[in-house]
Amino acid sequence: MTHLIATGSDGKQYWRRKLAVGEVVRLGRAPRQGWAVPWDSRVSREHADLELVEQGLQVTALETARNPILYQKKPLKEFTAVPGEQFQIGHTFFQFHELSSAQSASTELAEFLFTNSEIHNYAFKDAERCLDSLCEVPRLMAESLSDEEFARCDARRDSRGSDPV
Repeated sequence: MTHLIATGSDGKQYWRRKLAVGEVVRLGRAPRQGWAVPWDSRVSREHADLELVEQGLQVTALETARNPILYQKKPLKEFTAVPGEQFQIGHTFFQFHELSSAQSASTELAEFLFTNSEIHNYAFKDAERCLDSLCEVPRLMAESLSDEEFARCDARRDSRGSDPV
């Protein structure tokens, strides 16, 4: 399953759309048909065509596009992005992602709820590691394509591979 994620400069400027092989999607600020990026005035009304092909996501700028599409920090009229790559139009970043069937399969989740008093009574042994772990949460959230994927993140280990604090 493949997705394109658009993220603007404001945290509320976000969407994720599924891509289908062979389907051409028009991307723009207000396309007649396609995917809109209404928050970015630097995206032309109809800016580019997107097509999922065997090699990746084919992106083709339209002649009417007023601003460049930056791919690998270079303005290009046409390119093919592979999963994990991104491109930029104006102030908006577009990330191309592909989930394997194993990643998209549902998994059993466990949820834990703690009261304020339970948290305050817990003796944290290494406050610096706790803070480091908490600082990783926004990155993990941004990189996760679904709640299930976020829940599977091994957030209980820090970058040194240590056990939870």
